[in-house]
Amino acid sequence: MSYLWGFVMFWYDFLVGDAWDIAAGVVVMLILLGILARSLPAATSWLGPLLALSVIALGGIPVAILSVHPGRVAQPVRAHGSHP
Repeated sequence: MSYLWGFVMFWYDFLVGDAWDIAAGVVVMLILLGILARSLPAATSWLGPLLALSVIALGGIPVAILSVHPGRVAQPVRAHGSHP
């Protein structure tokens, strides 16, 4: 069972890593754009660029927060069980 947990944690750390907000944004945007593509099949030509722009915008939210609160420092997220 520990091999399975190690495998899952490897892929979680590899795909999500420190930028969980960007990974969550990609998942949410893929779901929303998938729903939009099924409801409006003719609009699929501009859905790819819309996905790219939305992920860039979601990735810029932490930068905007740090620029509003300059004294705030982003803390790195350590994996479960890792030591400093």
